Amino acid sequence: MTTMPPIVDQALALARQLPPRERVRLIALIAQDIAAGPSLAILTNWPPVGVTAQFPTVSLDSISLLRGGTWDAELPLRREDLYDDRGRA
Repeated sequence: MTTMPPIVDQALALARQLPPRERVRLIALIAQDIAAGPSLAILTNWPPVGVTAQFPTVSLDSISLLRGGTWDAELPLRREDLYDDRGRA
């Protein structure tokens, strides 16, 4: 019996438990693996047999567009004036 590879959520949870230096090392190893190319062959067999993948079908017209307004005169323009010593607004 073969074991199934961990799902992305489980892998991410494990990666988040790593110390920062090991996270960077993991990112570098994954990037090298992707750059090598053959690992992309796994995508030709995706989704697995029996699994239906449904991708979102959102048109670009339905995405909200944020429009800028004027800067409130009471808000300071300098970043240092916006945040306190601990970096909080």
